[in-house]
Amino acid sequence: MFLFSLFSIFCGILCLKCNKQALQFSLANQILQVIGFAIFGFAFDYKAGIFLSMNIDLTRSLNLKFGAGISSFFLNINRQTERLEVQVNFIAFGLILFIERLKARIKRQQNENLISSVAET
Repeated sequence: MFLFSLFSIFCGILCLKCNKQALQFSLANQILQVIGFAIFGFAFDYKAGIFLSMNIDLTRSLNLKFGAGISSFFLNINRQTERLEVQVNFIAFGLILFIERLKARIKRQQNENLISSVAET
């Protein structure tokens, strides 16, 4: 849990410093947070910062649960083997879309700058 929290903080620092790798690291961080799951005794659920999630529990029947909060981490290994659930973090999903659009805009601007600099010469 400590390493995941440090990774999230590291991503935030890179974003504040406008580092070239900031969007790549932030995208990886959000991908880790978008899906939580529990299957065959293994469970993983990581959320850094605020989250809004939907949990689909298929253990005994179909149960939908919604949750919101600030940061959580859950890891199970070889426990609750009958548990079967999937969780989607809507905030992380939205941030993934935002990061992808931002990356596309930056690439488009770089191409425009390159074209204009070539045209000037």
